[in-house]
Amino acid sequence: MKFINNYIFNFSVSRSGGGFKRLYEYARVFSRKGGAHFIIHPDSYSLLSEFPNNEYHIIHQTKRKRLLNDFSYLQGVVGSHGRPDLYYSYGIPIASKVARVNWFHLSNVLPLAYSGVPMTLFDGLKMRLLGPRIKAGFKNADVISAESEYSLGLINSGDKNLLLSVNGSDDEINHSNKVSDNIKKDIAVVMGTYQHKAIEESYHIFKMLKRMRSSSLKLILAGDPARVPEMIKSDPDVTVAGHLSRKELMRILSDAKFYISTTYIENSYNAASEGIFLAEESFISNILPHLELLNGENYKITTIPGLTRSFIHTESRLLNGANIKSWDEVVDQMVGEVRRILNLKLN
Repeated sequence: MKFINNYIFNFSVSRSGGGFKRLYEYARVFSRKGGAHFIIHPDSYSLLSEFPNNEYHIIHQTKRKRLLNDFSYLQGVVGSHGRPDLYYSYGIPIASKVARVNWFHLSNVLPLAYSGVPMTLFDGLKMRLLGPRIKAGFKNADVISAESEYSLGLINSGDKNLLLSVNGSDDEINHSNKVSDNIKKDIAVVMGTYQHKAIEESYHIFKMLKRMRSSSLKLILAGDPARVPEMIKSDPDVTVAGHLSRKELMRILSDAKFYISTTYIENSYNAASEGIFLAEESFISNILPHLELLNGENYKITTIPGLTRSFIHTESRLLNGANIKSWDEVVDQMVGEVRRILNLKLN
């Protein structure tokens, strides 16, 4: 099949969270625009029927293969189609030049900024191994993008073209445009259970809200149950929901009175954007990506008794969404940059 867009997108390790969200939206947009190639994880198989105008290359790698030879499968993908115009790598170090335009997207800021961030021993070792590989691949990239100005500031890439490429916020935009009479439920939502998310602090804020705002408040915690402390799991007011689909997460957030995020570090404001626009009120970490999202918005910096850090308090009814974009805008920005670079190389 001859595609209008001779692009290869590598999302082979994006099976959930923000990675799958970007994969899903890119697949949706490019299926509508004539199709492109997507390297995906087996867990993303549903895309084949949902967006059939693309061609999908399903890659299953063990953790050992990812560590030792994370680039080997590309030869088979590229060899059968000729040199592509674009190779876009979502978080996977670029070991050699693949396309006319090679694009690395920083999907996780921890490999570049793990110092002082709480994480498990295994996660810490993984970040220490991945960081140098990501940096070594910068020389093969024509464009390096990240999801916040904070993340771009951590990239030391010489004269490489750095580009801010935020996550699209279609759900938040659609929600803000609706005149909703949705009655919020007595629930608070926390998304993510990795150690740097500091869910013990999120739980502390939940207990404060339960004491001070609503004695019937319940907490829904989305993420890996194995990473949740027993003290939190044993609380009858807490539901550990495990890994939820994006549709389920959006429904729960839309129903919630409170969204809580006490994360120490983030590459983007993706989760915070969903939370603050969909839930009625939010308490989120006072970190740079969150401040970028809220630049020019109505918010307050607050302290929480018993916690040492400050937090941002927002109410969705007071937000205007000035800093969020649709996925169509995000993809159009990327395609425009690819075409600009191709023109420069041809001339």
